[in-house]
Amino acid sequence: MFSEKCMNEVEIMNVKPKPTKGTMTRAETFGAMLAGGNRPILNLNEDAKKIWEMCDGSRTVTEIEQILLKEYEVEKLREKLIEFMNFGLSNGLLEDANKK
Repeated sequence: MFSEKCMNEVEIMNVKPKPTKGTMTRAETFGAMLAGGNRPILNLNEDAKKIWEMCDGSRTVTEIEQILLKEYEVEKLREKLIEFMNFGLSNGLLEDANKK
C-alpha cells in the first residue's frame, strides 16, 4: 500500500509535516475529507483531523505529540502518530518541511 519505505520512529519524530501541493481538505460533520492528486479521498475522524491541522510545517511530530498529550489521554498515541505520518508521507499527502 505504501509507495515508499516507511521511516523509523526516530526519523518520523523529527519530521516537520506539511501537506503536499495540491492536497486539500474539506470540513465535514464527521471530521474532514482529504484529497490530493490522483490519490483516493480519505475520511478523517475528529482526532485525525486535529492531527492533520497541526501538520503545517511549523512543528515536528514530537511537538505535535506533546500538544496532543496535554489535550488527550490516548493509549498508544506515539504509535498512532507514527502510523498516520508514515501513511501521509508514503502516499504523497504530506512532506517534510525540513527538506526544502
